[in-house]
Amino acid sequence: MHRFTAAIALVLLPILVNSATPSNSRIAELKTADQADRSPGGATLNVSLRDAERRAEIRSLLSQGLVRSASDYLDAALILQHGETPEDHQLAYALATISLEIEPTRRVRFLVAATWDRILWRRNKPQWYATNYVREGDKWVLWTVDEAAITEEERERMSGRTLEESKALAEKMNREASTR
Repeated sequence: MHRFTAAIALVLLPILVNSATPSNSRIAELKTADQADRSPGGATLNVSLRDAERRAEIRSLLSQGLVRSASDYLDAALILQHGETPEDHQLAYALATISLEIEPTRRVRFLVAATWDRILWRRNKPQWYATNYVREGDKWVLWTVDEAAITEEERERMSGRTLEESKALAEKMNREASTR
């Protein structure tokens, strides 16, 4: 998607779409499959292949104008943010932002924050919202955070957690992993 087209979409789509717009059931199915692959006991083989297939289908649905509701934009963003390229993450961020304009819920704010952090992480830059964790050996650690990029209040508003709560979540993930 060209930058100009994306900019126009960010301005016009919230006007044309509202929370009453019906969702596309296929996008919901793709999101369910995406999340199933990431759940405990989910698939361990060929996840990246299935992710690529889902991203391709989302791009096709976008080009056909079949991503219409706040939920569609949110689900499409979630699928694309699991991508491997800067373009995947940038498009995911744009779609999550559109969803936020249509339906500003906590869940949508979190995905906007997480997708922004993913863009920064993939560029090897510190994240702002403290939403991305990486494995270091057998432990989960919070990816480096630029603590001065935003206020703690903004971090909590968007991600739903303070920096200290995000650090504590890494510790919880490690405790839970050690009991499995």
